[in-house]
Amino acid sequence: MLELLDNKESFRRVKPNKHIFLIVILLVVIIGFIIIIIKVQVSDNYQTKGYVDCTDKCVIKTAIPSYVSYEKLSINKKFKNFHILDKELKIDEEHFTSFYEITIELEDVLNDKEIVELNFYYNKQRIIEKIKDYMF
Repeated sequence: MLELLDNKESFRRVKPNKHIFLIVILLVVIIGFIIIIIKVQVSDNYQTKGYVDCTDKCVIKTAIPSYVSYEKLSINKKFKNFHILDKELKIDEEHFTSFYEITIELEDVLNDKEIVELNFYYNKQRIIEKIKDYMF
């Protein structure tokens, strides 16, 4: 047995223990994931389509549910500056829901009678708060 420990060839054949490296890498990934969950903020979004009407100025007409309180708006996947011209609350009596019919004025020029994709962003929160809301 002692001869085996003194043998240089047997010592060279011993493989290093790689478990410590895997544990360190796993801990770094977990800590990074926790930091992302705590720090990063995300928004809920509501996707719909709108109709462009260019009579005097180019405006977009669309309808969104009444629970959507929008903070940002992207039109055709690009964030734009917008101004709300008209916002009217209406009720769908057949389905017992309420929605806003809104008219949006843009600074950009769009084509008349065009259908655009609208994405309303609202309820910006950290990821950990959203997870708590879904769980409880």
